[in-house]
Amino acid sequence: MINFARIVNKLWLSSQRNDYKYFIQNISNASHIQQELLMKYIGQNTNSAFGIDHDFRWIDSYEQFCEKVPIIEDYSMLDSYIDRIKLGENNILTKEKVLFMETTSGTSAASKFIPYTSSLRSEFQKALAVWMTESHRLNPEAFSGKAYWSISPPLKSNGITSGGLRIGIESDTEYLNPWMAKLMSMVLSVPAQNIRASSSEEFYMELCSRLLADESLSFISVWSPNYFLQLHNFILKNREVLFKNNYLSEKRKTYLSTLGTSFQWKELFPNLILISCWTEAQSALWIPELKKYAKGIQIQAKGLLSTEGVVTTPFNDGNILCYTSHFYEFREVETRQIFRCHELIKGRSYEVILTTGGGLYRYVTGDVVSVTAHEQQLPYLNFIGKSSEITDMTGEKISAIHLYPFFNKLISDKLFEVSGLFLHPVKADHQIQYELIVEAASEKFVEEIRSIMEEFLLQNPYYQQSRNTGQLKPLITKYFRPGLTIELSNYYKKQKEIKDGDVKLPILFPFGFLDVFLKKWI
Repeated sequence: MINFARIVNKLWLSSQRNDYKYFIQNISNASHIQQELLMKYIGQNTNSAFGIDHDFRWIDSYEQFCEKVPIIEDYSMLDSYIDRIKLGENNILTKEKVLFMETTSGTSAASKFIPYTSSLRSEFQKALAVWMTESHRLNPEAFSGKAYWSISPPLKSNGITSGGLRIGIESDTEYLNPWMAKLMSMVLSVPAQNIRASSSEEFYMELCSRLLADESLSFISVWSPNYFLQLHNFILKNREVLFKNNYLSEKRKTYLSTLGTSFQWKELFPNLILISCWTEAQSALWIPELKKYAKGIQIQAKGLLSTEGVVTTPFNDGNILCYTSHFYEFREVETRQIFRCHELIKGRSYEVILTTGGGLYRYVTGDVVSVTAHEQQLPYLNFIGKSSEITDMTGEKISAIHLYPFFNKLISDKLFEVSGLFLHPVKADHQIQYELIVEAASEKFVEEIRSIMEEFLLQNPYYQQSRNTGQLKPLITKYFRPGLTIELSNYYKKQKEIKDGDVKLPILFPFGFLDVFLKKWI
């Protein structure tokens, strides 16, 4: 099986060689490639409804593009165009036909419908080509066996728009062209179409049963590390049933029966070389626990990708801008000035603005990145959070972006034995105060953690001012034993209608969001 998978992987990687070579050969000319991409979008969509409304026919430079096309600060600015696409109208955001609509799974209250065209799908494939080829270059044995690519049970069924457009995808392979999707499906350990379940419990039982049957597994790609931990905990909890399931050979059953309750994934899958997942921002909080069960396995920091488009891909030892995929602009967090990719400065933070082949123009994603290094004209970027993750009840302006590194430091401190930290504002005697939820092995250090956290918050002049004026009461804490985070993840995904594998559990919650959940835990 390994030899067959190795051959198919080789064919799949070969099909991506041209896109990878183009990326490598033009790094020194990235600004020119970006300009060509922009003008291609303008030329192809001049006669679309959006192009007519924004005078595309008069645009022949980036400067004119900025003059004619406003920055899309909020998705609602596209409502009239999206509604027409849903009704089945053509030539709205692009001249190209819309293949289907995909919905976002972010933190906003309402889903956003993103139109997918062949061009947009091709742009995702270009980023995938760099990611996979680089992964093979650095970890060739990760492509010696089969792969598991995250599939998760949808919490709502896919539908169609009033105009007949399909909403949503069944599998990540739909981001690929049919030829590449066919090759990829041949090396998937658990193809999405093989999983048929009516409940989350049934889904995980079927998924883990099939996964455990594949001794050749050499590569795992999930989005959230929390999803990997859910798989681990499910296998641990149901090991007696799973280690005897009908998909396993007798030899495999005998081997698995020898494993203890503190098994490593290298023991489950001896050929497993690489696990790719998010490692930045809130996901960084899960990495220490993931590493406990993945000793001897390389953890790859997955690039920044969303429903709207792809921003970075793994390259060398970092995540580099996918400059051949879309046109990118960056708004500096401090000055609010707009820059292009070759103008970014190391150490500065920027908000990402996308223009894509799917018909998004100057679209603010809300993703904030920091520049860590450069590869000639290309920046390496770290995702540091969402610009929208902020609470401001009394003018205190607390941002999740500033909390992530501090929370990660507290969780990584082995003395405190903390496994989860969350912050949210609560009402207290007609005033507001912040409550720090602490999930830890014991209550011993909770007061010390509260004191450290309050000291950190007081470094924020806006928070300090709200405290000094009496608008905010002192920080309080609420202690919970381990297990809270998993239940909170389940609650969050249900409230937001997010698939398991896509959950980015916030560490800063808005006022009132946790009230119902916490009452059940008290």
